Amino acid sequence: MDGGTRRLLLAALGAVGLVAGGALVPAAHAATPRSALALFRVGVAVADIDPTAPTYLGGYGAGPAGGTIRRHVNPLTGRPEELTVRAVAIETVRDGRRRVVELASVDSQGWFAGYQEGQYGISDVRAAAAAWLRSHGAPGAAPADIIVSSLHEHAVPSVYGVFSPAKANVWYLKQLAATTTRALEQAYSNARPATVIAGTADAPWLGGGDVAEGNEFEGWKRDGSLVALWARDATTGRTIATYVSEPAYPNIVFGPADLAGTTRETLISSDFPAYAEAIIEARLGGVAVLASGSLANQASPLQADIAPSPDLPRVDGHPQTRAFDDIVQMGSAVANEVFAALAHGRPVTDGTVAGAEQNVVSPVTNPADSALSVLDAGDDGADWAPAGNVFTVWPDDRSFTPPYGYGAAVGTP
Repeated sequence: MDGGTRRLLLAALGAVGLVAGGALVPAAHAATPRSALALFRVGVAVADIDPTAPTYLGGYGAGPAGGTIRRHVNPLTGRPEELTVRAVAIETVRDGRRRVVELASVDSQGWFAGYQEGQYGISDVRAAAAAWLRSHGAPGAAPADIIVSSLHEHAVPSVYGVFSPAKANVWYLKQLAATTTRALEQAYSNARPATVIAGTADAPWLGGGDVAEGNEFEGWKRDGSLVALWARDATTGRTIATYVSEPAYPNIVFGPADLAGTTRETLISSDFPAYAEAIIEARLGGVAVLASGSLANQASPLQADIAPSPDLPRVDGHPQTRAFDDIVQMGSAVANEVFAALAHGRPVTDGTVAGAEQNVVSPVTNPADSALSVLDAGDDGADWAPAGNVFTVWPDDRSFTPPYGYGAAVGTP
């Protein structure tokens, strides 16, 4: 071991300590008096959103006619990859009043705040969950206290049209809304006393910029902001949840454009987030919840557009497979950044939790974009079939009535 390696190792060991259960924690946490730690109640829930019938996917084409239900097999477990909703509830009691915030992350490419077909949008889910919280111990809960975000994967069911007629996946949209609402409720029901460690990292390379390729936009600065919240049981020290907002774009698996073996197949895939979550859970325990932050750039450092990275070891064994090896490597890279952030993290000593929101209205200056929203309102997309078959672009499915639409302007919270 050379001197530089020894110093690096000693520095890393000095940044962490050991607690019950063998979990690695920052030295800053061990040095903070227990009485100074903010006490929260933290709960977590995971719910399955694998499609139960064929769906059209949301990236680089919609897949075969009629959709698909086939999922990529995780080469590390031998089981199909799971699509999930993961929710974390963080509650505090101050001056006798309960305040709670909830964060949910969804394996979806996108999800509108409001829909034409009914109350299936993110705003509807947040309102329903807030109402449930108010009747189950958190009387001040409001939709502003709940954030539901999508990971923006491409090989997952589309719930907004564009890649296929919107009506084709409405049944899945209903499943997604109902399951996310239940996950938010369950996370709060599972809450128990906890302390929280917060860590940050700046990893712009996760957002691309390392290799020359299409969609890279070389020369533009990437937002590398990564934030990790590590909630641990206040009594046992065991992990309850690790919530991570990270900048990498889960755009490595294209979906319909990927190869499996030697034939072109359409496979549903969670991309790298599920692999990162599994690695974090194996190291820290509990449940890991990965959320997309800035999506620093359309291309990740392992996207490589149409070829697997030639300098990385094979994982799933198919010589013609594009991307599926790379999502395993990318998951490991993201997890390692999380560990680095937490190794230098700080215990949270302020028990304040709160949420706020503001409705934003913006003019739409692209008439084609307006057409995708307005001209198909309440329609099944049949009139757009010729265009959809040529360009793989169908009308979107967002609500265009207030507060989501005002003539030539769109709104969202």
